[in-house]
Amino acid sequence: REVSLRDSDNYEEIRIDRQPAVLSYIAGNEYHFMDNETFEDVAFTAEQLGKEVTDYLKEGMVVTLLYAEGNPLTIELPYFV
Repeated sequence: REVSLRDSDNYEEIRIDRQPAVLSYIAGNEYHFMDNETFEDVAFTAEQLGKEVTDYLKEGMVVTLLYAEGNPLTIELPYFV
């Protein structure tokens, strides 16, 4: 989808926080990550992550969790898998 923006448009900045995490386990269609700082379990479905991400995920892999305003958004894979 293509969107055109004008100079007069105003948008609120959203802070994105990054936290290291480990893929703890995969249960059916859900991928469970443990936030290394809070030890919180964060789960995403395969559909939320996308096949281009889930194809590379292995249990025990260290990834980066992305949060917006305290809510988990997605993950980033390491540069080398």
